Amino acid sequence: RPLTFGEPVPWAPDILPPDGGSLFLVRFYSPIEIGYSVIPGCRGRGIATEAVRALARWGLNQPAVLSIVARCEPGNGPSIGVLARVGFVRDGLEGGQLRWRLTRN
Repeated sequence: RPLTFGEPVPWAPDILPPDGGSLFLVRFYSPIEIGYSVIPGCRGRGIATEAVRALARWGLNQPAVLSIVARCEPGNGPSIGVLARVGFVRDGLEGGQLRWRLTRN
């Protein structure tokens, strides 16, 4: 069945630390969109970049996924850096947020 906007994608994994804590969470939403957050004490260590890169690579290897979207606030320099390092390109402005897209080669 088609997914509704904002509904978690059932076949997509959540990436959580091995101890089950809440250090980091990244997940797919429909349409295929990555959302992520890192608790303040763990920022600046490359955790978001590594996790977003791994999940994006995994997602783009799924036959039905041609591109992945992510969003962030225009003033959120760290998130802008994460998305740019992973290879996302700016795809517009939506609801006051920057929209980014990563497309399968």
